[in-house]
Amino acid sequence: MHRSYSFDTTLRVMVLLGWVFVIAGCGDSSSSPGSLMNWLGGSNSVVSADPSDGIADVPLAKTIAVTFEEEIVLANAAGVTLTANPGDIPISVTAQEKVLLIDPDPLLEQNHSYTIRIPVGTIQGMQEEFSFSFTTVAVNSVVSTDPSNGATGVSLTKTIAVTCQSDVLLGDTSGVTLTGNSGAVPVTVTAAGANLLIDPVPALAQNCTYTVTIPAAAIRGVEGGTSFSFTTIVSNSVVSIDPSDGGTDVPVTKTFAITCQEEVLLGDTSGVTLSANPGAVTVTVTAQGNALLIDPAPLLQKSHTYTVTVPAGAIRGVGVEVSFSFTTVQIEFVERTGIVVSDVAGASIGRSDTSNNITVSESGIIHVVWKVPDVMAAVPNPQDGIYYSRSIDGGASFTPSVKLRGAAGLPTAAGNRIEPEITCSGPDNVWIAYPTSEGRMEVVRSTDSGAGWGPPLVFGQAGTLSEQKHITADGDYVYISSNDGDMPQPATVDNGGNTFIRSTDAGLSFQSAITGLMGYPLHALLVNPLNRDVYILGTEISGDNIPTPVFYVKSTDHGATFENPVSSGQNITHAGYCFDRSGRIIIVGRTGTLLIGDMNTGIWSRSEVIATSSQPLQSTMAVDGDNTIYRVGTGNDSQVHVAYSVDGGNSFIDEAVENGAYPNAASSVNMSGIAMVYSRGGVIYYAYRKP
Repeated sequence: MHRSYSFDTTLRVMVLLGWVFVIAGCGDSSSSPGSLMNWLGGSNSVVSADPSDGIADVPLAKTIAVTFEEEIVLANAAGVTLTANPGDIPISVTAQEKVLLIDPDPLLEQNHSYTIRIPVGTIQGMQEEFSFSFTTVAVNSVVSTDPSNGATGVSLTKTIAVTCQSDVLLGDTSGVTLTGNSGAVPVTVTAAGANLLIDPVPALAQNCTYTVTIPAAAIRGVEGGTSFSFTTIVSNSVVSIDPSDGGTDVPVTKTFAITCQEEVLLGDTSGVTLSANPGAVTVTVTAQGNALLIDPAPLLQKSHTYTVTVPAGAIRGVGVEVSFSFTTVQIEFVERTGIVVSDVAGASIGRSDTSNNITVSESGIIHVVWKVPDVMAAVPNPQDGIYYSRSIDGGASFTPSVKLRGAAGLPTAAGNRIEPEITCSGPDNVWIAYPTSEGRMEVVRSTDSGAGWGPPLVFGQAGTLSEQKHITADGDYVYISSNDGDMPQPATVDNGGNTFIRSTDAGLSFQSAITGLMGYPLHALLVNPLNRDVYILGTEISGDNIPTPVFYVKSTDHGATFENPVSSGQNITHAGYCFDRSGRIIIVGRTGTLLIGDMNTGIWSRSEVIATSSQPLQSTMAVDGDNTIYRVGTGNDSQVHVAYSVDGGNSFIDEAVENGAYPNAASSVNMSGIAMVYSRGGVIYYAYRKP
């Protein structure tokens, strides 16, 4: 008889000398009624078995499951048996709620009959023995091979696959062989579902016939084994080169690529050369998929003709020499001053030493981002927001502005002056980043040199990012650094750590942020043009221009990870930062102190050679393709000054440009001279200078 009980509290039933005592306890009211029922002598019977009795084609790795009416309490698991001919199979038995699980060890054999026996006493409340039988899958068989028998043109890095009718269970694979014209080739053998996978080590040779032999014992259930042959590619061939032969306006940071029909396997690359007049340039040669990559070190020179030579045999299977020539870019503009950029009243640019409101693309287009007004109002005017202008005639004029973003939802507090920043990569990609009032970031992108703009990409959780941020790009990598921690406060700066966010697909999407990198709110974001390492540099909040230590963190894997913070050992007031083309970080303080950190050696040096001081938050640093170092700032005479050095920072010449404030400039190793913007009377102006 099946008994049913309901308890609000745990009841302990004690039978003593014919008397029944019911004691109310304070135990766990969730105790299993089924377990208590079994203790009281109730029944628990089998509902189903998997596999069911008499079934065939059971997998060899099957976990056997028997489901009961009530939750199981194991009394004697040792009595459960799995029997085949000629005897019992080792098993493990566990209970999981109402299911008894039986795991054979080792795996079952093909085409065998097995019987499970669960005797009375195994499960509390079990009244009758339960048993059932099943048969495992019959013999496995090979369905196909890849490559097929007799195939030609097989890739040298091919993973060989033997596909079977059912999942592959490895047997003795020591006899699996791959034999070519010169004998056996070492292989690794693995199983993946219904596939036996054979990986040659090392890669195969061109125009060679190979035979794969798989003995009967290698795949359990495959009787008689299998064998097949194939022939590898006769040769590899070049599909394209970048830059093309005779190409012009090639960036000085270019990585050259020779793309082949098949995956590139390096041969003897010692003869790969990059030559110019006069002499050769050191290069590194690597393979990536179907491409041979050639990286010059150091950077190329502007307006130079170079020739790349890749001898026969440098790429395995390419039996002919590959040679092509190209000329690097030379971006140079006519000297100008006072060119009007903005066309809306109350225009302003960022009030920061490291704000980037101007950039110059590899095609020579000048891009500028600006805002209206200087400080966003709580109730914005219709014209307020973020604007973009560009020059396609070398700075002679700027196109009518494009309003990219209205002011609603942008920071409004006095200290939270938003600083939209701009960067570019290649001839056509341009990105603009700016913070929102809720502590998130928005990025807009143009893929046609600013002619059109896509919708904003919004990222970051509310309250995690501040207006103290920077954006830069390197090829398809787009990097953003910002301050994190507390939301920005009026009349101050956010004093959280540094957050770093990157895109690896040219700004289509951004990955999860890396937070708490350094903890210095006054910072800069730079890319070393020599090796494309990413740097975040910063100083502590310095109050009234008090020098504080310069620290940096570095990433050598395109921003995927960062090393621990490093101290420069030098103090400076927060200032302008840039990289020169020889891999040195150039920093100048507001009082004119110059710091140079050679990232090739880790050695820092300092001097006091820049005479012109700048007003607070009004200076920037830039370097051009001739390695001329520029410091642009507003002097105490309220004029924009350009101080430049043509000797690596040993000496500087100072020139006044025009009355103005908050200037910033564009660094470009593809350009001679310096392009800059500055503000005066609610108007943004452009100027260009060349020593």
